[in-house]
Amino acid sequence: MVFSLVLLVMGIALLWKPTPWTPAALFAIPGLFAYFVTSVWLSALLAPLCVRYHDLLHAVQTSMRLMFFITPILWMPGQSGLLAELASLNPMTHYLAVIREPLLYNHWPATSWRVVLLVNAAGIVLGAITYASTRRKIAFWI
Repeated sequence: MVFSLVLLVMGIALLWKPTPWTPAALFAIPGLFAYFVTSVWLSALLAPLCVRYHDLLHAVQTSMRLMFFITPILWMPGQSGLLAELASLNPMTHYLAVIREPLLYNHWPATSWRVVLLVNAAGIVLGAITYASTRRKIAFWI
């Protein structure tokens, strides 16, 4: 529900896009699919672990807040400097780029796509292993 509302607001905001629309903006659609895949493996990975280890939930929440501040959402990274280095090492920056670049700059970010696909591939494997090894025990942990 929240994702749908954010998508609606984003769609309305894109009506005032400063650059003209090109077919490159359609590359944002696979980016949304990558977001969906990421949410599936993150759920399969973190849900059982957070149920088993209750303090892990707080660690995940705190680390997500810290990652937010080193992700260029509220600021734009420069070409060089400490902020640019932090942004390039942050996987969330690449997740943001696979949607932002096609929609705002009519550009397909190849490097960011490589990072997103690599993270998703590793995450799917880790999520499947975690879910398979914990699915029978979850009822006892709750």
